[in-house]
Amino acid sequence: MTYNVKGNRDAVVVAMSARLPMTSENYMAADIAAMYLKHMMRREMDSLAGTVEVSHSRRIYPEDRFSVLLVVEGNAPAHELLRDVRRVLMKAGQEQPDNAFMSAAKAYCKNIYDIDLKDPSYWLHAIAMRYLDGKDFTTGGASKIDAVTSAKVCDILASLGQGSKVEYVINKR
Repeated sequence: MTYNVKGNRDAVVVAMSARLPMTSENYMAADIAAMYLKHMMRREMDSLAGTVEVSHSRRIYPEDRFSVLLVVEGNAPAHELLRDVRRVLMKAGQEQPDNAFMSAAKAYCKNIYDIDLKDPSYWLHAIAMRYLDGKDFTTGGASKIDAVTSAKVCDILASLGQGSKVEYVINKR
């Protein structure tokens, strides 16, 4: 991975990845887990972080994996940002999202799912996944989203903490 940085702020970049069997249930739960991590990062680091970016991917090649990339630029020295990022990551793997968060996240995911179902390029991808890879992420998608539990979200985030991780610290000059 190549990562270029411009600017004059201290930053921390953390890339994490863990094996996660990409069943349709886990596929939906991974999105909510990424949303919850972003929510926690913003909530917990509001005073230190100028910006928090969270992106994620769900892969099936060469193996089923869930990966997250965090980029935190802050108003504090990078070593303090890294300490607090680690604290939030640990907390995310232990603290289950509340019902209000889960309801909002599920509603958002269902809305995106409904939009995707109207997009022809989504169907090209869905058909390829189903018939080439044996993975069906489309059938019963809304019910799979509804079935995601707070405990599942917490488990997925905890697995990231135990999976592969790379941390970068960028100090301003």
